[in-house]
Order: sequence, then structure tokens, then C-alpha cells
Amino acid sequence: DWSSDVCSSDLQACAKYISLLDAYSPLKTMQRGYSITTCQNTLVRSIDGVSKDMILYTQVGDGTIESKVIDKRRMKDAK
Repeated sequence: DWSSDVCSSDLQACAKYISLLDAYSPLKTMQRGYSITTCQNTLVRSIDGVSKDMILYTQVGDGTIESKVIDKRRMKDAK
């Protein structure tokens, strides 16, 4: 009957979206080797956001690393 076809189609679409959300989740990204670093509860996007002796927190797939800025070096091709 047509109602079971509609429900089946809706379930397939829902499963597709769930799979996409799962693939792009931040936790899945970190499990692939990426990390998120913060300093004073602010996302670190550049070396300009930190200075010597600041404490950084880096979240990886299985936990958090606390570190201290010793030095920073700009990449030669960075703007």
C-alpha cells in the first residue's frame, strides 16, 4: 500500500541525513586526527591570539591536553 511506501521513503531519507550529520560531527572530525584548541575559553584561530606563558587546552578525539606557550613562529607563507 502507498502509506508503507511513503514511510519507507521517509525512513531512508532520515537515515541518510543522520549519516551525514554523523560524518560531519566535530567529534568524528577529531577522531580523524583534528583538534580544537582554546585559550581563556576562546577558540585559537591564529598565533596572534596567544602569547608566551599562556595556557592552552587542546581537545582531541579521546581527551584534552593542557599546554603552555613557550614560543610561536609564523609560517613563511602565512598572511
